[in-house]
Amino acid sequence: MKCPRCQNEFSLESGFCDQCAYELPVEEREQETYEGPLTIATTLTSLVEAELLAGSLRSEGIPAFCDKRAGHGLPHTMGGTIAVAIYVPEEALEQARQKIAEWKEN
Repeated sequence: MKCPRCQNEFSLESGFCDQCAYELPVEEREQETYEGPLTIATTLTSLVEAELLAGSLRSEGIPAFCDKRAGHGLPHTMGGTIAVAIYVPEEALEQARQKIAEWKEN
């Protein structure tokens, strides 16, 4: 991929430009690494927990993406708290739900 800062080619996996040290935001790395239909695996009320869970799923080889927007880019609220959806590929939904259940037990 091309660095948005200096236009140098760099590896998406590294997430860093070796020319100017630009760091590609995690969200952009995630979006670039999977293309296909996604479905909601779970919804959490903490962005931090959602990011941790999504990272845990990714470490198991399941592409996982957090989204705290609901329609028009506005935060979705559940009783005054933000709801963060974790999306996974449709074909990985059952595996993701098993890992989510294990994660919630711990």
